[in-house]
Amino acid sequence: MAFLKKIKKKATKRLFTNTKKLHSELIDKTANYIKRSQNGGYSVVLKDFVACHSTGEVADVLGVSQGGRTCLCEIKTSRSDFKADSRKFFRQYPHMGMGDYRYYVCPEGLIKEDELPESWGLIYFYGGKLTTIVKAEKQKSNSKSEVAVLFSALRRFFSEPNKCKKDFKWFN
Repeated sequence: MAFLKKIKKKATKRLFTNTKKLHSELIDKTANYIKRSQNGGYSVVLKDFVACHSTGEVADVLGVSQGGRTCLCEIKTSRSDFKADSRKFFRQYPHMGMGDYRYYVCPEGLIKEDELPESWGLIYFYGGKLTTIVKAEKQKSNSKSEVAVLFSALRRFFSEPNKCKKDFKWFN
């Protein structure tokens, strides 16, 4: 019995490592993808950036255009992560969430179109590429949280520019 527990533990650890690796890869791919978005792209893209603000939302990817349009992308690599997301405060009260446009990004088929919250888009990862399956609709966002995150990013960038390069993706 102990032998089976040991095998199960190793398999779980390997799956967790692969899921974590995929999540990290999708964050990088998504940051590049929304930069070149068909909506004109986003000038500034923050990846997995933690900042203190009213709701505590941490975006996997947050893009901001020069015109102030924002795009939030949530990376999901498991069904349990997707289901847990719906229980978060800012998902239950969408006007408290960040992003004028919001997307789930996941491996193909993990999330179905009919499971999306209202106005959310869906981007699938398959064949090494990202493809928009459902285009997000504009929704009311928590601009105070967005400004707090951007302010935190700027403050952090100017105080420690070399340390912060991995958190930022600046585009012209």
